[in-house]
Amino acid sequence: MAAKTPSGATTQEKPINSLPPFAPKPASGPLRFREARTSKLSDRPYDPLGQNPSRRLMRAIDLDQRARHDFDDRYATLFRSDSPDAIVPGTVVAVEVVSSRSRPQPSLFAGLVVAVRRKGIMTHMILRNYLAGTGVELVVPVFSPLVTKIVVLKRMTEAQKLKLRQLSGPPKKVDANGKVDAASLKPGVEENQILWVRERPADSPVSFSTIDTLVLRYRQRQKLEGA
Repeated sequence: MAAKTPSGATTQEKPINSLPPFAPKPASGPLRFREARTSKLSDRPYDPLGQNPSRRLMRAIDLDQRARHDFDDRYATLFRSDSPDAIVPGTVVAVEVVSSRSRPQPSLFAGLVVAVRRKGIMTHMILRNYLAGTGVELVVPVFSPLVTKIVVLKRMTEAQKLKLRQLSGPPKKVDANGKVDAASLKPGVEENQILWVRERPADSPVSFSTIDTLVLRYRQRQKLEGA
């Protein structure tokens, strides 16, 4: 398709290579009904009713869907709770997203991970950054076909992890009567989120001003690898 320049000359637009149609992997076999018996095996939150046959069936379907939609092993590598390289709040991540697979125009968004929600096929994370002084957040569905790449730019050091635990404090929730909810005192309830960074950005484990520098270095590495 031709386009006119300000001088009146016509130029030919560069064709956009479309991405292949999205299709999940074929099923590897029957549903793993027995493997979905416990929440640990299915990497889902604790469910006291997990022995219920209907719950086990839904977990088996969820396991099958994750295996068929995880093309680049991003879930097994970056989001399983037992993975040594799992993304945790405080990690700086860059995400490449396209608005359409037929006419893909990749856009890169980098930010600090403030929450990771491990909910099977609905697993997602929340990235936060500041653009022109305004706080911006992006919810990234892990299994979305529009998310083409997830890259870890920086992980927290041990000192930063210790500082983060001190700032987060023990998770507590207060009900309408002013009493502390006993369920909120269980370990792991809030260890997958640092949403208090919204109100206290200065206490962030990683300075937001360094994210642009990390993105610039990442783009430079991409150019060198593509050269």
